[in-house]
Amino acid sequence: MESGDRELIDTRLYDDVREVLQLARSKTYSAVNYAMVEAYWNIGKLIFDTIGTDGRSESGKQLMKYLSDRLTIDFGKGFDESNLRYMRKFYLTFPNLNALRHELSWTHYRMILRDEIIGKEPGQTPLDIVKDPYVLEFLGLRQNNDLYEAQLEQALVTHIQKFLLELGRGFTFEARQKLISFDGEHYYIDLVFYNYLLRCFVLIDLKTGRLTHQDLGQMQMYVNYYTREMMNDGDNPPIGILLCADESESVVKYTLPEDNTQIFASKYKLYLPTEEELCREIDTGQRLIAETIRIEDETD
Repeated sequence: MESGDRELIDTRLYDDVREVLQLARSKTYSAVNYAMVEAYWNIGKLIFDTIGTDGRSESGKQLMKYLSDRLTIDFGKGFDESNLRYMRKFYLTFPNLNALRHELSWTHYRMILRDEIIGKEPGQTPLDIVKDPYVLEFLGLRQNNDLYEAQLEQALVTHIQKFLLELGRGFTFEARQKLISFDGEHYYIDLVFYNYLLRCFVLIDLKTGRLTHQDLGQMQMYVNYYTREMMNDGDNPPIGILLCADESESVVKYTLPEDNTQIFASKYKLYLPTEEELCREIDTGQRLIAETIRIEDETD
């Protein structure tokens, strides 16, 4: 065996082993996270069962302070009175333990509770979280005809923290190549996320070629499956995003219904656009807006 072939086999083996270890680490981290979430839910239930809605009374405050002081001595930080009130609020907001999401950590749930207390941020709809384009310069890949979807997917998983930053607020990674099966057929969703601000699954399929109506139809099937089979109590309908190198506005327009709020097609860019490219994008966008306004005026 030539040295080049040997190095290629060694590299592939290392990549496969690294992926197994990363997956095991992720599962362990997720299991520990959920165990703590479950514990905090039970603590919140115990507090509520003891003081009920009397948390702001003098006796309720004294009990919370006593509990906080004792728990801090025995278990360290994380049990101040504010956190204990969050646990009580957690139980009241999510009274069904089985409805809790395994992929969300206590930090995620605290952010949800904070939004519940101070009021949700205005404008939190699917349209507000879906970007177009997504800039994936951090992957270090070049766009060419030899770029395969599996390569793009692996690069995104390897740089998952940077991809989460690009996606925006509220995203947590759940799965890659998520298997769904029915009627003896198997289908794989490239990437699955959960957005705790919108309280919905976000399904992403990667397309390194030109977007087709078949791609949109397949994503519609994924979204329908998650809507009917995977949603829990309190979840909103899932969102599907086709992340593609070449987006066709007409294919999207005539494939999806006019009142569509669940399926989106967005371009990805493997490098930041130049000033000239950015100007062209702006001009194209302005022409599309002007054309839409003209058609609406003629229809009225």
